[in-house]
Amino acid sequence: MVGTVPAMGQQTPIKIGVLAELTGPLAASGNYVKMSAEAFADAKNAAGGIEGHRVEIVVVDTQSKPEQAIAGLRRLANDDGVHFVVCCGTSPTSIAVKPISQQLKIPVIATGQSPDVISPPAEAQWIFRPNLSQEISLRQQLQDIKDAGLKRIAFLGVNNAFGKVPSDLVIGLAPQFGLELVGNQLFENTATDVKAQLALLNSGKPEAILVWAIGPAATLASKNVTELAIKAPIYHSMGAANAEFLRDGGVSVEGNYVAATHVMLEEADIPVGSAEMRLVSAYNKAWQTMHGKVGGEFGRTPWDGLVLLEAAIAGQSINLSDIGASRKAIRDRIEALQNHQALVGVLSFKADDHAGLSDKAGALLKVKNGRFVLAHP
Repeated sequence: MVGTVPAMGQQTPIKIGVLAELTGPLAASGNYVKMSAEAFADAKNAAGGIEGHRVEIVVVDTQSKPEQAIAGLRRLANDDGVHFVVCCGTSPTSIAVKPISQQLKIPVIATGQSPDVISPPAEAQWIFRPNLSQEISLRQQLQDIKDAGLKRIAFLGVNNAFGKVPSDLVIGLAPQFGLELVGNQLFENTATDVKAQLALLNSGKPEAILVWAIGPAATLASKNVTELAIKAPIYHSMGAANAEFLRDGGVSVEGNYVAATHVMLEEADIPVGSAEMRLVSAYNKAWQTMHGKVGGEFGRTPWDGLVLLEAAIAGQSINLSDIGASRKAIRDRIEALQNHQALVGVLSFKADDHAGLSDKAGALLKVKNGRFVLAHP
């Protein structure tokens, strides 16, 4: 007898829950989570699904509120019966769902950079964060400042987990790089002006300023730096790695540095035939087909998470009709993945490390002539 594989549509679909900040102050990043899931599902279904299983997504708006992220995860797990969840565009909402993923035993890929998303490991067995940690990006910024021969730095961050964690980290890390921290300020994500904070920082005569903010808040900081005629170079976090930063920032972001990855580069600037080129090309093609633009950094982490799901299912016989068993199988197989090339870098997970990245992940970029280029090609 010759067996046949059921066509897509005859097999149980893979249901992916999407928690995203579609409204509220963090929507600039959250909408990319939804759009990346849409582009991924469209590309996979056009190619026959994953192992013949059609990909379906169920989207819930967190409204940029941790309590809504928690309620949304409960709904996706209990009411919608999803097998897997890609969550959130920020650290606060990512952190909020961590204990709920453990309680409900549902695998979650979170995009937040904070170490609290996946620590302590015993409380984060069902959540993964294939993203640059704040410490990796911060060390990259500090190393570049040191290499430039500068000595005095200041820090400006948004007043939530995305900004507060590096605000604390930089106090201990700066001396390790021979740098003096001359100012450390936080501001609210909804602020329309940060000139007061920048004036205080500039009074310490910094030779470089680190800015950790997301979307419009990052652009605001660079605009205010220009308006105050502050000459110190600006080092942004991944929160500034998006097309809107270039478009809305204009001349005020020219020359700014951004700790990010290769996805923000034009493909012509990536070595031909490299793993990075192949992955970025596939990612950009899916986004262009679905949305008419590329997904950048905000879309990159959810995309990497969805490719992890595909890697966990590929070549495996998972009974997706058994929700509980399939969720555990997906979780276990993601944790077992080693040397998995992703957009962010090479991932190798362990039971006590659900980030899986080395300190060499990511890339330092610079804004030149209105586009991102490698800071040091």
